[in-house]
Amino acid sequence: MICHSCGSVIPYSGAFDYVICPKCRAMVYVRHATKHHDEAVPAFPSAAGLDRAQTGPARHEPPHPLPSAEEIRIVGPPTGFDGPIAPRLARFATANAAGMILFLIANHVAVLLIGAPTALAFATYSSDPVVQLFVAFPFPVLIGELSGQAAAAWHVMLIVGLVASCGLFLYQHGPGAVRKLRAMFLGAGSPRLDEPNGVFAMARIFCASVFVGQFTFMIANLAGLTPTVPDSVADGEPGALLVQLAHASVWEELVVRVLLLGLPLLVVEAVAGRGLPHAPWRYLLGGKIEVNGAAVGFLFFSATVFGLAHVPGWDLWKFPPAFVTGLLLGYLFLRYGLHAAIVMHFLTDYFLATLVLGVPGGYALLLGLMLIFMEAVGGVNVVRYYYVLREVWFNGGVPAYLGGPGAFPPDAPVPAVALTPPLEPAQAPAPTKPD
Repeated sequence: MICHSCGSVIPYSGAFDYVICPKCRAMVYVRHATKHHDEAVPAFPSAAGLDRAQTGPARHEPPHPLPSAEEIRIVGPPTGFDGPIAPRLARFATANAAGMILFLIANHVAVLLIGAPTALAFATYSSDPVVQLFVAFPFPVLIGELSGQAAAAWHVMLIVGLVASCGLFLYQHGPGAVRKLRAMFLGAGSPRLDEPNGVFAMARIFCASVFVGQFTFMIANLAGLTPTVPDSVADGEPGALLVQLAHASVWEELVVRVLLLGLPLLVVEAVAGRGLPHAPWRYLLGGKIEVNGAAVGFLFFSATVFGLAHVPGWDLWKFPPAFVTGLLLGYLFLRYGLHAAIVMHFLTDYFLATLVLGVPGGYALLLGLMLIFMEAVGGVNVVRYYYVLREVWFNGGVPAYLGGPGAFPPDAPVPAVALTPPLEPAQAPAPTKPD
């Protein structure tokens, strides 16, 4: 790479958007620099290029010491969305939202356990059906109802399932997220858009879902309309609301993500004649499934059904945010597993349960401020995912860094038992002559 200031050759390893000229101490913007004739240009994903600025040490640093701030002269645009400032702010905000995700998981589990006596008491002594079992195609179809002891036992199972899902998710992704957050605050840089850790992915996805929901509600208010809220949510019994929110977090993932996404994908892959690239159980529990081909089709199909299923209880204004949330939940199911989708659904629905239990005003204010911050982070990530959609459109597929083709190797096939020929009878060794 050629320095525009003094014309000397600058060694470049592909790790930074800015490099320092060893001769004139100018900080050269890489995208505006001239390529040296025998220099290889590093390849970056086009959508992830918004996040490619690294802040850690380069792989091959020059032997000379780094200049001071007074010695550095910037060559190229230092600001703007194509420069490093906007992507770094976006990544830093998302990383802070990831810390909030860890906090909200702990908060929601605590609320679930604290509210268990209230929910169980309501379920046990209520004369009306408390839990509704349904399938969604395309609208909810009731298949059964639970009340009394059966509803209470079902809620206990929901508590076990939700705690287990949160525990498994934190076991898989929590330590890595904490290490990356500590490294970020020590100056190592914020995780990029292609960061595979599930906590950061959920932070981007959850915040985007919150932003889309709030944006839709704002558009409806500007149009002079008030979106309908079901009575059970607006002014329902606290015990009933706790049971219903926990039930929706698990049951809707089973009937939408498993029955309308994982199971159809398993059938299609099985009848395609190419052999299953994954074990059958993986299609039902999700995780490490390529977001490509039939998976994308069933992802949109399940999200559409998920959006339509919310229309009877709410109204048409609920379809856009529910559809987008269905896409995001389906993506979590495919890439990280059913438990990750349950965790995000739990984070979305049980946010209201914290306020139902009557928390102190200061704590409620803290949660409100966190929600506002996450809405802002969601707006930023909607812009980032716009570039991902452009990349998907022009390249005809989801990039590998977001779970597309090549992201996950197929499961190892079960070795076939080979028929070995019968052993020949052992022959006695030929006698040897003594020396």
